[in-house]
Order: sequence, then structure tokens, then C-alpha cells
Amino acid sequence: MSPEAFTVSYGPLRWPSRSVPIGSLDRAWTEERHPADVGGWGYRGLPGRNTIMIRGGECLVVRYTSGGELGISVDDATRGAALINALVSEKH
Repeated sequence: MSPEAFTVSYGPLRWPSRSVPIGSLDRAWTEERHPADVGGWGYRGLPGRNTIMIRGGECLVVRYTSGGELGISVDDATRGAALINALVSEKH
């Protein structure tokens, strides 16, 4: 794991894992997402809008500079979004 990257992993083995350079992120925010919104539980992919859905409710959402989005259901998504936005603003 690099401090220059946003890394997401889940499960007891921390797999699957995905790492994205901070420079490839545009911004982050929170929004409500539920399994019915994204097609169910687990890693769900819709064109340009992927979600890791562990539970419904508040999700951290990051937008890539390419325009795609990744949402993750996490505790304290607001704090995560603020941290990512601070790191992104340092890089740009």
C-alpha cells in the first residue's frame, strides 16, 4: 500500500484489493446507496459506476479524472471524503 494511492480491500484476506493513484482521483463525496440501487451485494459494476456494497446506507464515492466512479459502503464516509479531497487538492 502506497501513501500516494487510494487503496480499497475487503474480506478477511483483504482480497480483492484495488489501488488507485491519488493523482487519478478528481474528488470524493458521500451519498446514500442501497443494494437495490446497484444490483445487489458485493462488488457491483454498472457502466462508469462501480460499488462495493457491504451494507446499505452512506457510501464514500470517488470520481476518477477519467469520469468513472467507485462507491464503497464504509463507516464515517464523510471523514474519508474529506481526507481524500485534501490529498487530491495537494496533488493538483
